[in-house]
Amino acid sequence: MLLRFQAGQGGPVSLTELVDSCLEIAETPRLGIVMVAEAAGLVGASLRRSPAQAKEEPGPFEFPQVREWLSFTAERTHTRSMTLVAGVALRDEAGVMAPVVRPLTPSLPNSAGSINGHFHAAAFSYHPLQNGKIDLKTTVRKLFEREDVDDVLHLLSDDRAIAGAGESEFIRGACWIGPIREIATEGKEA
Repeated sequence: MLLRFQAGQGGPVSLTELVDSCLEIAETPRLGIVMVAEAAGLVGASLRRSPAQAKEEPGPFEFPQVREWLSFTAERTHTRSMTLVAGVALRDEAGVMAPVVRPLTPSLPNSAGSINGHFHAAAFSYHPLQNGKIDLKTTVRKLFEREDVDDVLHLLSDDRAIAGAGESEFIRGACWIGPIREIATEGKEA
């Protein structure tokens, strides 16, 4: 299902607001979401170097090596860039997905429950998104054929008081959503 959005007078639309709306419209507790959108700013972490470079070194997630492997945004980045965002969203209980999803924050006052998710974004240089009905495959193919990838981020929320960067926000875009009916883990279905 294709959904279009555009920020109103209240400012950009947060990732949490978009995911909450997608879950509400789809009327399902689990969704796969792909979005092509103009970013007001992205908040997340990116790799500083390829994990293929690890070879004999200690794991990239061990302290203090993690500082050499990951870079975290201290403020929103890639403003006014075109982004390709993909991930999963779950309303309330994460169940078997708990190891790979995290609560999206801040929780929304009118939301039908807490939302867990896991999203990644590729940032490209800006170009306007076509209006009207668009095809996912064609739109994504055009991004990779015509633009260079500036960065790939694991999207995060930084809700620390005063110093936090907040969460990723978007100005306008298109979302393709599909329900997740089954989740298989190590040969089992959930």
